[in-house]
Amino acid sequence: MAGSPQSEEEKQLRITALETTNIVLQIRQRAEQEIRRANEDLEQRTRALGQALVKMRATLESTTDAILVTDELKVTDFNQKYIDMWKVPREILEGGTAHQVRQFKSQNFVNPRGFLARIEEIIAAGQESFDLLELKDGESWSVIPKSWQLRGKIRVASGATAT
Repeated sequence: MAGSPQSEEEKQLRITALETTNIVLQIRQRAEQEIRRANEDLEQRTRALGQALVKMRATLESTTDAILVTDELKVTDFNQKYIDMWKVPREILEGGTAHQVRQFKSQNFVNPRGFLARIEEIIAAGQESFDLLELKDGESWSVIPKSWQLRGKIRVASGATAT
């Protein structure tokens, strides 16, 4: 039954199946190439982000100011100078809230309630300010808080010893 309609139909099905298989294979190869390109791009961007973070950390640590970065609720970054200046335990900075840090720092001031009230004023105003803060030990420190909007409010407070 070499010329029968059934064998012609089978032959046509086989041809269609081979063509479909080839098309699927080509699509798969293109998809794999796109995935490889996307992975290479992602790896390149990850390296660039890593380099940017290293530069940011180096800049943060090389300044003579104590720096604390917070979002609306938690500490997002700080430098060693901040730990040295304010004596805030690293654990509070790494896992605590901005409120907990302020509470801890307030213990250093002649007027802890006044310090906390002033911080709330600065936060409410959302503007840069300059304050000279008097500590219990008689030392004074200058503090300059700044706020930026970037998917929520980011606050950066820098400080230096004034006396």
